[in-house]
Amino acid sequence: MTRIAVIGLGSFGMALARALDRLGAHVTAVDNVLAHIEAIRDDAHTAIRMDGRDRAALMEQGIHRVDIAVVCMGE
Repeated sequence: MTRIAVIGLGSFGMALARALDRLGAHVTAVDNVLAHIEAIRDDAHTAIRMDGRDRAALMEQGIHRVDIAVVCMGE
């Protein structure tokens, strides 16, 4: 199973995470907005509320172990 991290759950990131989940990927969704995490919780293997710009926090969560990481942050 392909492990994919989607970092940033705006419109594009949310749609991407859900589509990848439907295709059978092991999705880790990351965003710092609690409402986004709650919205994706049932459509991702793991949903993590944290700042996706914090490299140390990402490493702590094992993001370096995914096969693909997609950064969907507009700022």
